[in-house]
Amino acid sequence: MAKGLDSYPEVMNAKMVAEYLDIGYVKALSLLKSGSIPCVRIGNAYKTTRIAVESWLHVPGYREILKT
Repeated sequence: MAKGLDSYPEVMNAKMVAEYLDIGYVKALSLLKSGSIPCVRIGNAYKTTRIAVESWLHVPGYREILKT
């Protein structure tokens, strides 16, 4: 059963984003690195917020982005 976004911590890493969006880790990392999903880089890790992920889901065309 999929977890709701509220069950994730306020700050999420690429693995958490991948799990929530039900996509691969590499695709989630690509979305973060490209800036499609706003994030910050801390060392080698990319971090984003739950709010940023939720906002990104409301961007028109996000489903097409996931298909590429």
